Amino acid sequence: MVAPELHEWAAFFAGSAARRGAVDEGRGVVSAREADDLVRSAAELNALVRRMLGLTRITEPLRLTPAVLP
Repeated sequence: MVAPELHEWAAFFAGSAARRGAVDEGRGVVSAREADDLVRSAAELNALVRRMLGLTRITEPLRLTPAVLP
């Protein structure tokens, strides 16, 4: 609503919320490939938002690491 140009990204991540909830509750599984794809998508969104905000100088590297579940 605040940034309509990010609507597709919002829909993408909202669409994965139910699956994330299932995984968090132990009712679902995510393959390594799916986890890698999601981490890559999050990094792409982060880079896009940084460009939109004019934050082109990165002071430290972005580190997105999938959580390790017990």
